[in-house]
Amino acid sequence: MPETPEQPSRQRLFFALWPDGRTREALAGLQAALPVRGGRPMRVGNIHLTLAFVGETDADTRDCLIRQAGSLRLPPLRFRIERLGYFPRPRVLWAGPRQTPEALAGLVAALNAALAPCGYVPEARPFRAHVTLFRKVARAPRPLAFEPIEWPVTDLCLVESVPEGGGVRYVVIARFSLTG
Repeated sequence: MPETPEQPSRQRLFFALWPDGRTREALAGLQAALPVRGGRPMRVGNIHLTLAFVGETDADTRDCLIRQAGSLRLPPLRFRIERLGYFPRPRVLWAGPRQTPEALAGLVAALNAALAPCGYVPEARPFRAHVTLFRKVARAPRPLAFEPIEWPVTDLCLVESVPEGGGVRYVVIARFSLTG
């Protein structure tokens, strides 16, 4: 199939939790309140929680990923964003749960298993639930207390990373309901 603007022959893809409006607003408020010097804030519209990074993908693999993710039968879940963290190597400031909730870890494990027939190989490092708020931060800010953010999860998304003006824009290309 020839490449079209709507569906290029290769796409940079990942699976993520995409926050609902209320959760996104709360995360954007937290981001705005952080006393960060330097660094680049994530665009509010790009805020998400990555479940599985797939990378450069051709159309056949993308279609396989969509079929396999669509076969998952998992219940909705909810968790709390209640702490800040800092990854010094990529210089990322993030927010996340104190510990990855069992239901969220189960969702990631089920997704990884479902995607295996498409050639997906999960990352070797253990899954660590986090939402990137800033990139290229020179050092972690002082600890900041904040009101925990409840995140109800009713679906997971397949997302494309689209280069745009010196950055990226994330576009949800498929949603998969968690209905149990």
